[in-house]
Amino acid sequence: MTGIIQAPDGHDFATAAGRSAVTDNDARLEELESKVAFQEDTIQKLNEVVIEQDARIHGLETSLRLLVENLRDRATSGEIEPEDEPPPHY
Repeated sequence: MTGIIQAPDGHDFATAAGRSAVTDNDARLEELESKVAFQEDTIQKLNEVVIEQDARIHGLETSLRLLVENLRDRATSGEIEPEDEPPPHY
């Protein structure tokens, strides 16, 4: 049984079973809408974290590049003292 009765004039009337199905569908729809809203919020928060981490990574890459350049400059200019050099391997 579909839960819908058609009146002689062509109008549909929902029976108790039909109203129950509509109510169940409404509840399912509300649950799905709630889940989608939660997922959208989670995606937005994760996106903000990714943006923040990307900025930190770029900053760390810049710092590392500057440190490597500084170390190379010191090595080529003779500023590195013998005690700064690693011990020889035997």
